Amino acid sequence: MLTKTAGKVGDFWNRVVKKQKQSTAKELISKSSPGKFFLITGVGHCGTAWLANVLHRPDDGLVCYHEYKNHIVDINWKESLQYEFNSGVGDLFDRYWAFMNEQLRRYHYVGDSNSWTMYMLPKVAAKLEPDRIIYLVRNGIQNVHSAFQNNRSIPRTDWLYTHFFRRYWELLDRPGGDWDIYDDWACWCFWWQLNHTMPTWLANQLGPEKVVVYKFEDLLQDTDVLLRLIQQLHPSNLSISGKELKLAQQTDINRKVQGDRSSETLWSSWTDEQRAVFIRICGPGMKHYNYPIPS
Repeated sequence: MLTKTAGKVGDFWNRVVKKQKQSTAKELISKSSPGKFFLITGVGHCGTAWLANVLHRPDDGLVCYHEYKNHIVDINWKESLQYEFNSGVGDLFDRYWAFMNEQLRRYHYVGDSNSWTMYMLPKVAAKLEPDRIIYLVRNGIQNVHSAFQNNRSIPRTDWLYTHFFRRYWELLDRPGGDWDIYDDWACWCFWWQLNHTMPTWLANQLGPEKVVVYKFEDLLQDTDVLLRLIQQLHPSNLSISGKELKLAQQTDINRKVQGDRSSETLWSSWTDEQRAVFIRICGPGMKHYNYPIPS
């Protein structure tokens, strides 16, 4: 049986999903100039799906889609990464550009969450200039654990490790020694550690005024922080209430790791070697974002 709170959260999320299904089916606003485009990015497993759903408010002229590029093109995430790796923003994605341009004719603010890997964003910006890049960061212990556990079936010899992650390593001047000494755990630690460097890289590529960094935990815990983010994207005519925001903050979607996900519990489940590798690779980023490492 659902608790009263859980029932309210479920009702809220049902309304969000209903809005998403309706938004592409009817004209919601009339406008004379194109809307503003924004992107949500991060290393994955960091709240991008949750934020996209919170920001999807078509009745307010604000829409946000999550991983919609692959849905339109009808390929899986890895096929998309491989195509981008080899061909950039090539012809395969023509339907995606057409869809987003149509949305910009219909809505004042149009967002896309986690459709593109981070180093592709400057090329995306050349096709469809974003007004804002929202970069999400989540506690490294929880983030690495979730990513590693959900990709354990992928062998270290897979293209993801030998080519995709390695491109980031080379892009950032090959930190941490020879790539061949990284096992799959170290690769996922390196992937999270990009949070320490990629916001600056993106700011240098796109302009510092376009890149804003948010910690996922702040958006979940502080209603004022979440409201300010929404108002930065859409400064007027919002119909959202504090009560609705609190319900959104209680809503857990796309949960990839079940049970107790506290950083202390996850940390205690790791081997000594895993903890040592994490500290060596992710320690600077954890310190930078004020995430404590359990003793």
